Amino acid sequence: MWWNASEITPDTGEDVLVKVFEAPQGSASEGTPTGLTFLAQVKSIDAPGAHTDAVQIAYSLRTADLKDWEGHQPPVVLVIWDVSARIGYWLTVTDAIKRMEAGDAGWRAQKTVTAHVPLQNECNHAGLLRLRKLVADAVLPSVQGDRPLVFHVELFFPSSKAGIVQKKAFNDAIDRGIQHTIDAEFVRKVSYPDWFERLYGQSLPQPSSIEINSPSPPKLPGVTFTLEARSPGRLDTAQITTFVTRIGKKEAELSNASDESAPLWLMFVMRDDEQEIQLSLNLTVRFPREQLRAALLLDHLAAGASLRVVGSTTEGHRIYNELVGSVRPPPGLNRILSVLGSLSVIDQYLESSGEFNLGNLTDFDAEALKAIAEGLASGMPVKNSSIVIRAVDRSVLNDPTPVFRVNNTLSILGGRVHTANLEVRPVNLDFVKTAKERGRGMIDVELAPYTMKVLTQQEMTTNPQTPIESSSPLR
Repeated sequence: MWWNASEITPDTGEDVLVKVFEAPQGSASEGTPTGLTFLAQVKSIDAPGAHTDAVQIAYSLRTADLKDWEGHQPPVVLVIWDVSARIGYWLTVTDAIKRMEAGDAGWRAQKTVTAHVPLQNECNHAGLLRLRKLVADAVLPSVQGDRPLVFHVELFFPSSKAGIVQKKAFNDAIDRGIQHTIDAEFVRKVSYPDWFERLYGQSLPQPSSIEINSPSPPKLPGVTFTLEARSPGRLDTAQITTFVTRIGKKEAELSNASDESAPLWLMFVMRDDEQEIQLSLNLTVRFPREQLRAALLLDHLAAGASLRVVGSTTEGHRIYNELVGSVRPPPGLNRILSVLGSLSVIDQYLESSGEFNLGNLTDFDAEALKAIAEGLASGMPVKNSSIVIRAVDRSVLNDPTPVFRVNNTLSILGGRVHTANLEVRPVNLDFVKTAKERGRGMIDVELAPYTMKVLTQQEMTTNPQTPIESSSPLR
C-alpha cells in the first residue's frame, strides 16, 4: 500500500489530497490506483504533553469547519502531527462527530469544540490499514452503485468429529432453509468481486464466522387455511392466511406467526414426502372474543374432535385438504378459557382496548377477572364480602398495563370504563389467603403478581365515593 499526498491550492480549508495506491510488497513503484481518495486537515503540536493523556490527544477546532466537513466527499480526515516525535495520529471527521453527538448534543451551537484523537490511530502500517478500511466504507455506496455485492465462500469440513458435526448441520440448514453459523476454522477461502478487492486491498474483511440464513422467500401469494374442528353436535371454525417464511432445498414453511394481532398462529411445513400442521394460541390478548373462539377450537380438538384443514391460494388453487391428527393443547387451557370468557364480557364495557398477556396467569387472576366480569354484566356489586378491593396502579410497579383499578373509573387492560352509572364492586375474598392487618382499618393482600389494597368497612363508610354493600366482618 502506498499513499500519495498533494498540497491543495488554493487553500479551501483542507491541506492535502491523499490518493491510495496498491503496491506489491517491497516494490518501489506507485502500484495500482485503488480509486480511494480523502482530504486531510493537518494540525501540528510542539508540546504534546499539554494536549495528551494516556489514550488520546485533545485538539480544539472551529465548529463551523467540522460542520462543513460533515458528509463531505471525498471524506475528510483530521491528522495531528507531533513535531518533536515526528509521529502522526488521525481521526475521521465522521468519528469525530459521532463522539461529539454522544458527549454533548448541543455542540453545534458552540464556536469551538474539542476533538479527541486516539493514540492507537497512529500513522504506521497497522493504523493506516484501519484508516483505509474506514475510507473504503465511506465511499462504498457510491463506488458500488447498482452492482450486486456477491461473495463466494469455500468451506472445508475435515473428517474429525467436529468437522462431521458441522457438515451435517450445514447440509441440514441448506435443506430446511434455517439459520446456521459456521466458525472461521471451516472457512477455507472467501472471494470478493474485483472492484471490492481493489477498494479494500489488504484491509479486506476477514470473517470470524459465516451465518447462513434462508434465502428471501419468493413473493408468492398468501395461502389461506380453513380449519374445521368437528364432533357430533359441535363445529368450530377458523380462517388463517399464511405466507412463505422460509424455504430450503427440501423443506418450506408457511406461517402467520409474524402477525402479532392474530389470535391463532398456524405453521404449515412442506417436505418432499409429507406435510405438517402446528397450531399455537397467541398469549397476548388484543381482541378477547376472537381469542376466545380460537381457544375454544383448541379445546374442542383436545377433547377429540376431528380437524379438517383446507389450504387455498388467493387465486383459489387448493394446495391442501386433509384430516389432521391430534393437536396438543397449550398448558393451562382451562384457566385460559375462563379468563378469556371474563375478558370477552369486560371488553364490551371498555371505551378503549389494551393488551393482556396470558403467559403468567394464576388462579387468583382468573377469579379476580371473573368477579369484575360478573359485576359489569349484572350491574350489581358482588356481595360475598364486606371488603371492596382497590388495586394499586401497576405503573408504580414498573408495569405500564394495570389489570384493573377501582377508583370511580375502572381501568382494565389499558382501557377505561366509566362506573358513574354502575355499582361495580369486584370483591371475592374466598380466594384471599394472605390477608393480614397492618395498622388501623387497613389490610394488604398479595395478589400475585399484583399488589392490592383492601379497605375495611370502617374505612369504606368514611369514604362516600365507594359505598359498602354488606357488613359481614372480615375473617
